[in-house]
Amino acid sequence: MITETLRLEQGEIKYISQKPVTVLRQSVLSLINLSDIFHSQQGDDQGRNIFAVVVQSGKQRVGLIVDSLVGEEDVVVKPLGGFIGDIPGISSAAILSEGQVALIVDVFGLFKLAGI
Repeated sequence: MITETLRLEQGEIKYISQKPVTVLRQSVLSLINLSDIFHSQQGDDQGRNIFAVVVQSGKQRVGLIVDSLVGEEDVVVKPLGGFIGDIPGISSAAILSEGQVALIVDVFGLFKLAGI
């Protein structure tokens, strides 16, 4: 579902009806800040570039604002199972090559959480 990644400057983010957007190739791209969705602390991004991962489902396209981009890696995705249960916006998990656990975002769930 990932189509591309973007590096934005603070001035490239505008607001329509109090929702963040940016212009990408002459069309408006809605932005979802993952720190808002998951109620997590966000680093101070004043003066820094902002990273967005553009995801697409059908004709719906949105930019997910993330703290940073680490890289690309092939992983084996595993369901979270009954221990954790259903977490809105998270579909599964993977163990990275360094042994860290990475949560896999449920794009459809994020669209619902963001009201898109």
